[in-house]
Amino acid sequence: MTSRKKCRVAILMLRNRPFHKAAVNYFLECIDNGPQDIYEPYIIMLSDAYREEVKNRMRQLFLDKCDVFMPIGEFCTLALKEVLDELGGHPTIFIGVFDPIGNRLAQSLGKPEGCMTGVHRELLSATKITKGLSYLYPLINNVLIPYTPTGAAGLLARQVIDLKKELSAVGMQVFTVPIDRSQESLFNGLNKYCGRIDSVLLLEGCVSNKFQTHVAYYCWKNELLLCGSGTYAIDQGAACAFSGEIKECVIAAYQALRSYHEKNTPISTIPINVIKDNQEFCVNIDILRKINFSPQKIEELKNNPHIKVIRKWINSPE
Repeated sequence: MTSRKKCRVAILMLRNRPFHKAAVNYFLECIDNGPQDIYEPYIIMLSDAYREEVKNRMRQLFLDKCDVFMPIGEFCTLALKEVLDELGGHPTIFIGVFDPIGNRLAQSLGKPEGCMTGVHRELLSATKITKGLSYLYPLINNVLIPYTPTGAAGLLARQVIDLKKELSAVGMQVFTVPIDRSQESLFNGLNKYCGRIDSVLLLEGCVSNKFQTHVAYYCWKNELLLCGSGTYAIDQGAACAFSGEIKECVIAAYQALRSYHEKNTPISTIPINVIKDNQEFCVNIDILRKINFSPQKIEELKNNPHIKVIRKWINSPE
């Protein structure tokens, strides 16, 4: 009896992204706890500052005949799609893409019909974001939302419209500024509104998330409150954030991989797994104290069952 050939999995991640590092660790944990000697993972660390260099690395992986690509996040997935459109399809299981249909990765969630399947994360609703920020009202009153109009296949632009309506309804003044992928564009937007705002909201899926630590430092210097996005926003200096468990996403991707490799299920028929909103509102009371949030209000936050209170002092980034 011949043993099954190991499946070579190229995991594509971006450097210095806590979400990506955690996703890789969870995936390796899945492999360690699953059937042995079946998968051979290759961790490929990339930089989103050099898109063409990234695509060249992906072309080489294609020629090296890796069995399955597993890109993490929208940047890696969309860059890989461009390469595969050029060279021909290849089995791919992505993790953490917000709009796979809008990004033309699949025909439908239930039956992708192509060489890609994976895990789709839903954006937070404007209603849930508004509810979280309202716990910090009136400390949060004049809010700036920088966003990329094409982010998440245009979903961010629609989310911003809904947020402006709902935040205004609870008494907040909302400023929005479209930005591109550059750090210069982001900070031009911050400087433009700095004297008129008390807080900055970074949305999940916005490319400015890669600058979140620098935005946190900017907010500290200018006595602004940062509401971040993503599982590790608090670690990157946000005073509050909507944080979700990414392990669920990775387990779903691993199950899709097993279905493809061990059960010989065609990628085109493996449904894209939809991870529903599982994020909770977190506040870092150490930072709130630093910006003179009242002790009475902090006690109210501690006693609120809908809020996860964190104590984590973070040194200012250089």
